[in-house]
Amino acid sequence: KRIALVVLVALALVAGLFWLRDYRMEPAHGTLLTAVDSVGIYYHRDPSQRGKFGLEYECVEFVNRWLVAYGHRNLAKTGHAISYFNEAKAKGLVSYANGGSVKPERGDVITFKSAVQQYGHVGIVMEVGADNVLVAQQNVTLRLWLVVKPMPFERFPLTNINDKWTVMPRRSFTCVGWSRPR
Repeated sequence: KRIALVVLVALALVAGLFWLRDYRMEPAHGTLLTAVDSVGIYYHRDPSQRGKFGLEYECVEFVNRWLVAYGHRNLAKTGHAISYFNEAKAKGLVSYANGGSVKPERGDVITFKSAVQQYGHVGIVMEVGADNVLVAQQNVTLRLWLVVKPMPFERFPLTNINDKWTVMPRRSFTCVGWSRPR
C-alpha cells in the first residue's frame, strides 16, 4: 500500500508538471516591480516598443529615466548599453574603468558586458559597501524551469587591492566600468 501511494503521488506530480509546462509563472510585461528614487523598474518579457526614453522596459530605458529624473539629458537613441561606457564623453558622462583607482559611487551608471546580452547591460549604482556594490537594474530575470525571479536589485562583489577598485563578475555579467554624470 505504501509503495502504491508513493507511485500514485509521483504520477500525480509528473502529470501536474506536464499540465504546468506551458504556464508562465511570471509577471505581465510592463508590471511595476519596484521604484528606486521615485523611478520605476518594470518587468520585461515581450518585444519592446520605442518610448520616450528608449525601448520600453529594457535596461537602458530605466537608466535614461533615472538620469533624466536627476537632471541629465535624455540619452534615448544614443546607443546600446555598452556605449554608456565606451562613448561616455559624448553622452556627458565621465567613465572609469573597472580595476582602476576610482571607486564607484551612488548614482554611477555601471556597465557590463555579457555573453547572454550582446549589447551589454547597464544599471545604476545605489549603494557602495566595503565589499559590494548594489545595482538597480531593469530587464534581468533568473529563470529556473517554471520559476521566474525578476532581479531589480543585485549585489556585485567589490574588491580593493592596491587602491584598484574592481567590481567582480556574477553569472554572465562582467563589469567594464562605471560612468558618472558631469
